[in-house]
Amino acid sequence: MALGFPPVSASLPAAPLPVPVPVPMRAARARGTPWSADGWVLVRSSGGSADPARAVPARAVLGGSQAGLVVRHALSRSAVVQSAVYARVSRSFGAARESGAAAGVQISLAAPVPMTVHAELRVTDREQGTDVSPALFVSGGVHDRALGAGVTLRAFGQAGYAGGEHATAFVDGQTVVEREVVATGKANLRLGAGVWGGAQRGAERFEAGPQVALDLPAGRGRVRVEASYRLRLAGEAQPSGGPVLSLAAGF
Repeated sequence: MALGFPPVSASLPAAPLPVPVPVPMRAARARGTPWSADGWVLVRSSGGSADPARAVPARAVLGGSQAGLVVRHALSRSAVVQSAVYARVSRSFGAARESGAAAGVQISLAAPVPMTVHAELRVTDREQGTDVSPALFVSGGVHDRALGAGVTLRAFGQAGYAGGEHATAFVDGQTVVEREVVATGKANLRLGAGVWGGAQRGAERFEAGPQVALDLPAGRGRVRVEASYRLRLAGEAQPSGGPVLSLAAGF
């Protein structure tokens, strides 16, 4: 998953916030409304701080603690091609603090593995200043793909290019295999294991580990809580491996 970018110096800002992979708009279409939204919070140990005593530069941060919200409005609802405009806000926490906003358009194509093309304009506020950049990327994935024996696959990924002062290509994704162990009504508890990774200029990481997930209904949407323990297999981006807790909701 490495892209071969040169190491980023300590004077450059941490790697940009990852873009959450959008979920399909099927639920919004089923409700008869063009609006849909997703929110997320991810918490993990901080990292990327420098060691003043040893003059060790801070490492780039990728995939650290963050929160965000994306709202979409569907423009077309064809069974084959769907389009929408969207707006997103996000905030990172920990050693590298950034806030960002973006607005763009997306086109989704129905396929065995659904794919979505995004074109957007981002505004990112960092300690070093504010950066305005265009971005073009493709995302896709599968939800609860049956593998047999009650085991399902969840896989998401994206790849693209962001321009601006700190222009970079980027790629990130995850693959989780899990099995339902407890089901009560519309809620269920799942156990599994996954791999997570990402790379962009000066920041790379690849991790693997166990995961437990709880899926819950929330009105007309869903809420998913995940707890995982990730072991670093490759890359030097901060934070280091360890426990990760995430909460995601789709409406």
